Amino acid sequence: MAIVTVVSAKHAPGTTTLAMLLASVADPFSLPLVLEADPAGGDLAARTGSLFEPGMGSVVSAARQDRSHRILEEHCRPLPSGVGVLVGAMAPHRVEAYLGDSAEVLTELLQRRAGLAVVDAGRWGPPSTSAWAAVADLVVVAMRPAVDSAEHVAVRLDQIEAVAPRVGVAVIGEGPLSAVDVADIIERPVWSLPVDAALAKAVCEGAGGLEPFRRTPLWLAAETMLDELLNLIAYGQTRPPLRRISA
Repeated sequence: MAIVTVVSAKHAPGTTTLAMLLASVADPFSLPLVLEADPAGGDLAARTGSLFEPGMGSVVSAARQDRSHRILEEHCRPLPSGVGVLVGAMAPHRVEAYLGDSAEVLTELLQRRAGLAVVDAGRWGPPSTSAWAAVADLVVVAMRPAVDSAEHVAVRLDQIEAVAPRVGVAVIGEGPLSAVDVADIIERPVWSLPVDAALAKAVCEGAGGLEPFRRTPLWLAAETMLDELLNLIAYGQTRPPLRRISA
């Protein structure tokens, strides 16, 4: 169906949480899969209570020899929420062993799998992050609504847009800037997502029983965002609709 890569321009605005949230609100029949391709990752194993392998390290190693899409399912961890995860390693030497060619090795498998893949690629800058942006159908830049964050995003958007076919910006939380302020600074429309600590914790842990969250503002905003970005991909548009500027 689609490959969506989530990146940040500065600090840690919640790329892992956003990747897990988008996968959690997706239709289960889209087989949502999250890949932790952040060079400074390793968080999902702890949050979901799983081991580091099988995960990104083992699937890239296996896929170098066998390019069958079944390799992805064999190495991912299915969570009670219905999301599958390929967790990243934490130790730098283990990350270096697989991350450099991970996009090249796994992209064909993800495309033939015909499901939704959300890649947490971490902060913009490392070659692996650029590689995952280049193979994505759409890149989402996650940011907080602060002046410094907006300025960092504004500076890097041209670089990201030069690599990725489509780029959208997700503003997470409220203040000191509004979503409209951010859109004015970066000169792009944005999606606006509220903060919900309980829902964020539940999706990052891959918890089942998410039904009580399905009418919360964050869940509904994430559903709308996912629907719109999938439409962007399906209809070949390059930017989110202007109406999503509003907070």
